[in-house]
Amino acid sequence: MGNAVVYNDKLYVEYLQQSNNYCLAEYDGSKLNNVPATNGSFNIGELVSYNNRLYYTGSSGPSEWCLAEYDGQSVNLIDKNDRGSFTGGLFKYDGKLYFKSRDKLCYFVN
Repeated sequence: MGNAVVYNDKLYVEYLQQSNNYCLAEYDGSKLNNVPATNGSFNIGELVSYNNRLYYTGSSGPSEWCLAEYDGQSVNLIDKNDRGSFTGGLFKYDGKLYFKSRDKLCYFVN
């Protein structure tokens, strides 16, 4: 299990399944459930709850990092065409969400 964050009164973690696939999982106090659309898709990096959404970095390979957003219902990859530029390092500062990029210092998500 990787890092963890609380979002919408549930605990979210990266979870390694028996099939050696990683997924984002939520724990509601009694049961661990996979988040739809993350099953085996990529390794989950940092998790941050921000602006009523869960953001996380993920990788399907060494140069395939991306940023994802979960709204409690579905997962959306942010800027899918720029895969590989996100290197992780999600953090909140001064009311904004930042993350590291290979070619830029950081972006913010509103």
